[in-house]
Amino acid sequence: MKNTSKCLVAGALALSTPMVAQAESPHTFSANVGLFTDYMFRGISQTSGNPAVQGGFDYSYDTGSFADLYAGIWASNIAFDGSVEADYYGGATGEFGNGISWDVGGLFYDYPGGAGSSEYFEAYGSLGYTFAGTYEPTFAVDYAYSPDFFGNTGDAHWISPSLGLSLPHGFGLSASYGFQDVDDGGNYSTYSVGLSKDVGMFSVSLDWIDTFDEEEFCAGFQDDCDGRLVLGVSSSF
Repeated sequence: MKNTSKCLVAGALALSTPMVAQAESPHTFSANVGLFTDYMFRGISQTSGNPAVQGGFDYSYDTGSFADLYAGIWASNIAFDGSVEADYYGGATGEFGNGISWDVGGLFYDYPGGAGSSEYFEAYGSLGYTFAGTYEPTFAVDYAYSPDFFGNTGDAHWISPSLGLSLPHGFGLSASYGFQDVDDGGNYSTYSVGLSKDVGMFSVSLDWIDTFDEEEFCAGFQDDCDGRLVLGVSSSF
């Protein structure tokens, strides 16, 4: 799926930006599209080092209270199980005030045309805090749980702290660490460091992503777990 940690950090950063106008309708529809040199999910290539075309549609509803509701679909090409990943998700998001943001929801990973054992569900949650001051640093912690992870490998837990900085001239700097633990698949750690730049309606990103302690989990596809630079261009509208 889309890099959750980055999305949540970006969302928390947005809380510090004053809104100059209030939308008349509580319903908001949006779309996103991106082209990347690789599709990396939690430190592992899903396209075996090949480019990925990704996109999705989102709907959100402003309840007028402490929580907004959302739902969406997102898809990408992959190098296994039917060649396409489609993610369906929904949840609630909001803020407690004083720079604290939160998000909870559920996500279903679907691989049309692939093996049925590939599909799985995750429940997720995050908590973020944006500090006032220079660069508006945002710290977030994401957690996801699956009762039956990819390939029927049992319970799985994912936890990922991340940090984002708003730099001058539309630049952003991000860093994250993630730990994936799967009952029947072992565990591993991953990290990423990235730089992004807004260029008109586009966002250009460059990320270094790598894994470690992954020998057991990545047995049979070690090349997909090796570190690499990923260049991407994306847009939301």
